[in-house]
Amino acid sequence: MNCGEAPVWIPEEGRFYFVETEERELYTYSVETEIIQRYPVPLQFQCLARREKGGWIGTVQRGVALWDPEDNTVQYLGNPELGNGRILCNDGTVSPGGDFIFGTYDVDDLDGPKGSLYIVDSNLNMTLLDPGFAVPNGMAFGVDGTSFYVSEQFGRRVLLFDWDPDTRKLENRRTFVDFNKEQGMPDGLIIDNDGFVWVAHWQGWRITRFNPE
Repeated sequence: MNCGEAPVWIPEEGRFYFVETEERELYTYSVETEIIQRYPVPLQFQCLARREKGGWIGTVQRGVALWDPEDNTVQYLGNPELGNGRILCNDGTVSPGGDFIFGTYDVDDLDGPKGSLYIVDSNLNMTLLDPGFAVPNGMAFGVDGTSFYVSEQFGRRVLLFDWDPDTRKLENRRTFVDFNKEQGMPDGLIIDNDGFVWVAHWQGWRITRFNPE
C-alpha cells in the first residue's frame, strides 16, 4: 500500500473502511480478526462516506462515485469540474443533514486558490459551495452542527465557517489557526466529542488537538 487515507470506523461491524489514493483499491480492516480485505475497483477513490440508503459515496480523482461493498460495484456520478483537466477531487465529509461535501484543487498550481468546495445532496445533485482554496483537504463539522472546519493545506491554515443547516450554505470564512513552516501543512482533520479539533501535520510529523475556543 502506498497511501492509505480517509479511514471510517463502523462500530457495528467492528471494521475500518479506507482508501488507497494512489491505486484503484479500497480496503476494510476487521479489529476482531485483524484481516485486511482488498477491493479492486475501476476508479481511484480519494475518500469515502457512508450512505444512509446503503453503500458508500466518495470522491475519485475526477468526480464523485458510489461504491457497494456487497458486490463491489462502482457507479460514477459525474464531475463538477468537467473540462478542466487540471482540477482533481480530494477529501470529503458528511454534513449533519446528510449531504456529502468535498474539495477540489489544481494539480498544476497547488499554492493557487483555484480549489473549491462542493455539496452533493440526497438526490445526488452537485452544487458549488465556496471557491478560492489552495488545496482544501481534511474537513469536519463541529459538535453543534453549525460550524465547519477545513484544512487549506497549501494555504498553511485551518479555516472556520458558520454553517446554516436550513440553507445549507457556508458563511463567515475566517482563519481558525495558521501553520508555520516548521509545523508543516494541515492535512487530515476531525472533531472529537468535546468539540476539539484534531489536525494531522503533513511534513510536520505530528498530530495536534486544538481548543475550539
